[in-house]
Amino acid sequence: MSNVSQERKTFTKRHLWAFQLDPKSLQKEASESEEHYFYEVIFSNIDESRFSVLYSDNASRPNSAVNCMVASLIFQYRKTWTYTELFNNLRFNILTRLALGLDDLKACLSVRQHYLTFKSVCLFIN
Repeated sequence: MSNVSQERKTFTKRHLWAFQLDPKSLQKEASESEEHYFYEVIFSNIDESRFSVLYSDNASRPNSAVNCMVASLIFQYRKTWTYTELFNNLRFNILTRLALGLDDLKACLSVRQHYLTFKSVCLFIN
């Protein structure tokens, strides 16, 4: 197994269990979920360097992770969610957070403004 695939496997395992799902049956269900598959296939393969032109090299206000923003766009479209449904699921749905690589319950609480700005910039560029 290559170092990259070993690192991904380790990160995935750490990410998946970061929510401390108990009992083990919940961990198994989460690892077999559509959201975990999305995390493995889509989220984990987003190349953030492709979006570097959108960000300033100067020190400025914090940005949300690009992979989270891109994955959110894809996930929202796939689920046919409104913005409100997306943001509610980001705040309260553990499987949605799993799909978008958010293993810290405090992470991405201010994602709404970042997401809308990111989406506007992406649409403007195209």
